[in-house]
Amino acid sequence: MSNSSVDLASAARKLLPILDWIPAYRREWLLPDVLAGVALWAVMVPEGMAYAGIVGVPPIMGLYTIVPALLAYALLGTSRQLVVGPDTATGLISAVTVGAVATQGTADFNALTSTLAVLIGIFFFSLVSAARRATFSRKSGMFCSICRTSRSDRW
Repeated sequence: MSNSSVDLASAARKLLPILDWIPAYRREWLLPDVLAGVALWAVMVPEGMAYAGIVGVPPIMGLYTIVPALLAYALLGTSRQLVVGPDTATGLISAVTVGAVATQGTADFNALTSTLAVLIGIFFFSLVSAARRATFSRKSGMFCSICRTSRSDRW
């Protein structure tokens, strides 16, 4: 294997943690994982619809926020005990921000709310990707170059 392909594989593993754990995944874990996924879905569906109501968009838009967040976290996430999805604070900030430029309940409001959500997702994805590329250490896990402490020291 050439040095550049090793570097590419290393970069891929840094950006996609799923590449580290999926080869060691055991078949006996599948049923508990499926049941956990069903339980998570049972919580996330009404929660997503309710938060859409808080923001002032149709409930179906709340459901649209769930799937990309869960898929992205499955590929990019590093914790098994984390639930991702919409929350009250984000919903209220979004409603207030978009409400300043569009009337709630209009197509413009819905489009601007969706655009804001996508832009925030791209921003955070870029931020996390840059942090992982810039400051990853196998010895101490994720290393914070700003605060100069390892992840385990911060949490």
